[in-house]
Amino acid sequence: MGTDNLGRDVFSRVNVATRLELAISVAAVALGFVIGSVLGAVAGDRGGWIDSVLSRVLDTIMAFPLFVLAMGIVAALGNSVAIINIPFYARLVRAEVNIRREAGFTLAAKLAGTSDTRVLAMHIFPNALPPMMVQVSLNLGWAILNAAGLSFIGLGVRPPTPEWGIMVAKGANDIVSGEWWRALFPGLWVMLAVYSFNLMGDGLRDIVDPRRP
Repeated sequence: MGTDNLGRDVFSRVNVATRLELAISVAAVALGFVIGSVLGAVAGDRGGWIDSVLSRVLDTIMAFPLFVLAMGIVAALGNSVAIINIPFYARLVRAEVNIRREAGFTLAAKLAGTSDTRVLAMHIFPNALPPMMVQVSLNLGWAILNAAGLSFIGLGVRPPTPEWGIMVAKGANDIVSGEWWRALFPGLWVMLAVYSFNLMGDGLRDIVDPRRP
């Protein structure tokens, strides 16, 4: 893979950056998963004004393009891109809870004297997890792409930390002089990571699809 303009090995930096990108994406998706799941479960189970207020807030967040929203959040609050993942999980969990709160197993648990909170946590929410795992795998790819994009424009990780977006941005200036590998290989790794997580999401979706024979 050659070296960069400072003589540093591109292969080593790409490998080290892999750990950083995965850590950023997993942290962002995990935080969004936890917060979004709690909000969506409460809204779907309680309904009423809580559901209405949450739905309007989520609609407002999702009205913005994701990358533009991520830029604004990072510029205003620092590394808080997990916020853009919250609406995906909140809306998905809300829909799943709405479907299952009147299901037979839910009513049976309530007739047995189980509290509403325990029914939600132990019976409804676990049954909503399979479609959420599909969303998690897809969001991991998006998180990597957003992290690299923010670093590319100077709003993410700062040099000299090895990071794919930074390496592509620095290498792009050297393409015209013939050093094409400095941008190609980090960009290729971004593509492969996002593609891999998207394939994982497609596979999980096929597995959890109830219509699949």
